[in-house]
Amino acid sequence: MKHKLFFWLNFGLAVMLAIYGAVRISMVLMGGAGQLSAVRKASVSVINGSGDAGGIAQRLNIAPGLRAAQFDLDEALERVVADPDIALAGVRRTANGEIIVRAQMRVIVAAWTDGEKYYPLDANGSPINRPLDARPDNMLVFSGTVPGDISNISAALKRAPGLLSRAARIEFVEGRRWDIFLHSGARVMLPEGDPEGAILKLEKTHRQNAILDRKIKILDMRDVARPLVKL
Repeated sequence: MKHKLFFWLNFGLAVMLAIYGAVRISMVLMGGAGQLSAVRKASVSVINGSGDAGGIAQRLNIAPGLRAAQFDLDEALERVVADPDIALAGVRRTANGEIIVRAQMRVIVAAWTDGEKYYPLDANGSPINRPLDARPDNMLVFSGTVPGDISNISAALKRAPGLLSRAARIEFVEGRRWDIFLHSGARVMLPEGDPEGAILKLEKTHRQNAILDRKIKILDMRDVARPLVKL
């Protein structure tokens, strides 16, 4: 008898919870006049960066009393991803009227210059944010044509602080290999194959004999085994 009574109590509770949930969902989806049908809250979380969560929330354009059914998720997503700092984003609506936004920010790894301004770049070589009038501190700067992936060359130069601190800019030559132009006016010619390895070898050589501080015009490392120096 006790088991049967326990069963019916649980069954009744499950039915009530199911009805309650169905009513809340239907009121949100159908845009009813009750409080549950209104957008009650918008939460924004930023991943992989220091994005402006407040600015993202403002672009959602949620007016007071807006009905959840009137909130267009696709349109909201378009407004969010219009931010050039955002790489990926998602917008969803919950049954209790909350709008949740998840945004993954693009990370600045370098900058590109046209000779006048400096444009922050992500790992794909795409511009982020507005151009800067001054050169960013301690940042690798590209010029000319930038290939679709600069993550490897950027990572290698970050591991070579002696070279990076002396590099005025780096340029992709003829779509095949890299040249690094130093603040001193010297030009470092990297090989087409494994330029990252050449950078690390040059950094090691510099630590041993300060080659980057010498008065040279060209350091040709296209043949890493036999580098050539032009004074």
